[in-house]
Amino acid sequence: AFASQHQEVFGEDESLSGLEGDANLWGLEAVYRYDNPARFGHRDFKLQAEYLRARKDLDVESGPAELLGTSLEFVTDGAYLQGVYGVAPRWDAGLRYDLLGARNEIRGAQSGNERFGDSDRWSAMLTWRPSEFSSLRLQWSYSDLLTEEQERESFHTVWLQYLFSLGSHGAHDF
Repeated sequence: AFASQHQEVFGEDESLSGLEGDANLWGLEAVYRYDNPARFGHRDFKLQAEYLRARKDLDVESGPAELLGTSLEFVTDGAYLQGVYGVAPRWDAGLRYDLLGARNEIRGAQSGNERFGDSDRWSAMLTWRPSEFSSLRLQWSYSDLLTEEQERESFHTVWLQYLFSLGSHGAHDF
């Protein structure tokens, strides 16, 4: 994706600046899937990965006089790797790793070259599919997030999710 008229606000309080310029986003996704002949997903395996990178080249158009006309470049990225295995008929178990900001930088005449840390999360899930129209998933995650410069917050979360699908799909005509 590319935008030649990207606009945003950057900074805090009296150094608040209006920025304008180009922005682009690109990504790459890969999936390996093994469909075992056993029934209802037993011994099926899926490995999935994705990488996204965003870059913005912006000029200061409004704000403090000493910053007007200067350029800033923002670069950030993110990725995940996930594996899901059919442990029994209608039952899946999986692991996932997410990473945000392995390359988190601001470059420019006024700011020099600032690097920021990354955030990551580990997740494990167990899914039961009572029918082809529904699933019940239990997921646990451990997150280690960069909240402010040099400050981190780590925490555990648990989700219970129920999905129910309505309407026609590829297996049946309605």
